[in-house]
Parts: sequence; structure tokens; C-alpha cells
Amino acid sequence: MKTQDNDANVPMQPGSPLSRFTWLIAGVGIGAVAGILLAPQSGENTREWISTRYKNGIENVNSKVRQTSQSVGDWIDQGHHEVSEAVSAGRDAFRKAKAGTT
Repeated sequence: MKTQDNDANVPMQPGSPLSRFTWLIAGVGIGAVAGILLAPQSGENTREWISTRYKNGIENVNSKVRQTSQSVGDWIDQGHHEVSEAVSAGRDAFRKAKAGTT
């Protein structure tokens, strides 16, 4: 009877499903890179396509960062406002309690 500890120490067998899957993923990655580099488009068109995709990705990331920054700023402003109201209410309650005890 094998335990999980024994199974974890067994190296990947050459014909195992995990080994086959790993080689499949590696082959797909190599094929994708080869397909881009050997595409019927010219090198200039391919570089332009890659550049455009890169710039679009950067613009999307920057847009998300701006949106997140705005949201965080709004949350901070709201928290500041709520804390200010709580402090003001505390001061009023303290003044009323102090006036009532003298």
C-alpha cells in the first residue's frame, strides 16, 4: 500500500500522462512562436503587429491603474469625511456631557 509521501518522491516517468502533457504544452508554445516568426507577413508587418499589441496592452494597464487610483482616492476621501463627522459628533457629545455635569 503506497502513501502520498511515497508518490510525491517518485520522479516523472517518461510515458506518464504528466510528461505527455508537459511536452504537449511545450510543443504548442514552440509552434506558436514559430508561427508568428514564419508567418506569411513580412518581418516589418509582424514587428508592427507585435508593437501595436504591446502598446495596446500598456494603454489598458495604464487605464486600469488610473481607474484604481481614482477609486482608492474616492475611498480615502469618503473615509476622511466619515472620520471627521465621527470626531465632530464626539466633540459635541463631550461638550454636552461636560455642560451637564457642571
